[in-house]
Amino acid sequence: MSVDTQTDPWHRRVFVNTVINGTSMLLALVVAFFLTPFLVHHLGTSAYGLWGLLGAFSVTAGYLSLADIGLQQTAVKLIAEHEARDEWDEIGRVAKATIYLFLAIGIPAGLATGLFAVFGLDAVFNIPADLADSARDAFLLFSVQIPIELVALPFAGVLEGRQRYGLLRSVETFRNGVWAAIAVVALLRGHGLVALAAGNLVAAVIALVLTAVAAQRSLPRRTLATARPTRHTFRRIFGFSVNLFVARLTGVLYRQMDRVIIAVALTTVALGEYEVASKVELLAALGLTFVASAVMPAASRLSAMEGGRPALSTLFLEGTKYTLVVVIPVTVSLMIWADAFIRTWATRGCCSSGFSSPRRTRWA
Repeated sequence: MSVDTQTDPWHRRVFVNTVINGTSMLLALVVAFFLTPFLVHHLGTSAYGLWGLLGAFSVTAGYLSLADIGLQQTAVKLIAEHEARDEWDEIGRVAKATIYLFLAIGIPAGLATGLFAVFGLDAVFNIPADLADSARDAFLLFSVQIPIELVALPFAGVLEGRQRYGLLRSVETFRNGVWAAIAVVALLRGHGLVALAAGNLVAAVIALVLTAVAAQRSLPRRTLATARPTRHTFRRIFGFSVNLFVARLTGVLYRQMDRVIIAVALTTVALGEYEVASKVELLAALGLTFVASAVMPAASRLSAMEGGRPALSTLFLEGTKYTLVVVIPVTVSLMIWADAFIRTWATRGCCSSGFSSPRRTRWA
C-alpha cells in the first residue's frame, strides 16, 4: 500500500481531530474557569487545597498516571499501525491485552491507595483536624475510582488509535459536565470534599461505560470478544511502553512534586493558593496539548504505510509551526497579566484580600 501525500486525506484528518480536541479542551477550560472560584468560595482555601492534592494523585495527570507505564499510548500506536494494514485480529489482541494489563495494575493500585488513606494520610500530609475525616473519606472514594479509570484507558486507546476523536471527546465532555453539575448542586446544598469525590466517582463510571460501548462499536463485530492475546502481543506492547514510561515519569514528577511538597511541609491553605495559580500554567500548556494530541495515531498510521515517510516529515514541520503560533502569544500574555488575572478571577467574590478568609461551609 503506497501513500500519495498530495491526495491522501491525512492532512484533513489531523486538522479535524485537532479542532475536535481543541474544542473539547476549550470547553473543559471554560468549565474550570467558572468552577474554580466557585469551589474556592464554597469549600474554603484549605479544603480546596486538599482537592488539589487529590488531583495530584489522579490517573489522568497525577502520580497514578505512572500506573499506565506507557501502555495506552503504545496501544494507540499499534492499533493505528494495524488499521493501516487492515489487521483487525491484531487490533483485537492489542486491545484485549491492555485491558488485562490495566486490570492487573488497577486493582492493586486501588487497594494500596485505600490502605494509605486509612493508615498513612494523616501521618504524611499536614491536614487540619477538622478536615481529617473528610480527606480520608475522599481518598477512599478515589481509591475505588482508580481501577475504573485505568480500565477505561484501553477503550480510549482504541478510539484514539482509530482516530475517532469525536466519540472520545464527546464522552469526556459529557463526563466533565456530569461532574460539574454534581459539584455545583452538592456545594450549594452545603456538602463539601466528600461529595466532590463521590461525584467524580459517578462520572468515572459513566465515562467507562460510554467509552467501552463506543470503542466496541467502532470495531468490526466481535473483534474484542474473540481476541486472544499471545506472548508476542505482550512483548510488543512492553517493548515500546518502556520508552514512554520514562518520558512520562519525568513529566509527572515535574508537574506534581510541588503539590506534594507543599502539602507535607506547609499547609493546605498554601496548597489551595498554589492550586489556583497552577491553573494559569494550564492555559499555556493547553496549546501544546491540543495541537499535539492528534499526532500519535496519524504518525503511526503513516509510518506503517509504504511511502509514508515524506508525509511524516511534513506532519512534523507543520505541527511544530502551528504549535508555536498557538503557544507563544498565550504564554507571553500570561507572563504579563497573570497577577491581575488571578486577583480578578479566583478571588472575586471570595474575600476582600487574597484567600485569607473564604466562606466556610459544612465539609461532608
